[in-house]
Amino acid sequence: FQIALPMVPQIHSFIHSFIHSFLRSVIQSFIHLIYFIRFFGLVHSFHSLHLFHSFHSFLLCTCIFIIESLFHVITSIYGSGPAWYFELSAKIVDAATSSGLDNSEANKIVRELVKSLPSLLSNDEFTKTVDKIKSPNGTTEAGLDSLENDSFDKIILNAINSATNRSKTISQEIAND
Repeated sequence: FQIALPMVPQIHSFIHSFIHSFLRSVIQSFIHLIYFIRFFGLVHSFHSLHLFHSFHSFLLCTCIFIIESLFHVITSIYGSGPAWYFELSAKIVDAATSSGLDNSEANKIVRELVKSLPSLLSNDEFTKTVDKIKSPNGTTEAGLDSLENDSFDKIILNAINSATNRSKTISQEIAND
């Protein structure tokens, strides 16, 4: 979960430090309260601890500061991106079905693939993660070469540009009302 705030660059680090310090204090206080209540038997189920972990995840959001003029691009990527990933997954299912797999089996395989992706996330650049996954002259590299030859990068850029332009149009329509 990320919060994007328009910000004057000079005060970015001060605000960033303040928000993180404040949230850390709130989280630590909440942790102590939950464990105190649990220790003294005032809560008899782990359901409350599950709620705590949800709250904890919410408060540990990443704050990023972005120039307001880029909000339409962020809307395109963050707002539309999930649908694009699922559309890509649907196209992989379609291709697998066209290649002979049963549709329900192809859906199961792609669903399991999508479920496995978080385990591959790290702080590395995405291209480094791709490099770790592919083998030289292997099947992954052959598929990646095909994507490059078919201008996959241009397809993605066009999708972002189209969504960004639509975001700007919607903002103008709202402003004119």
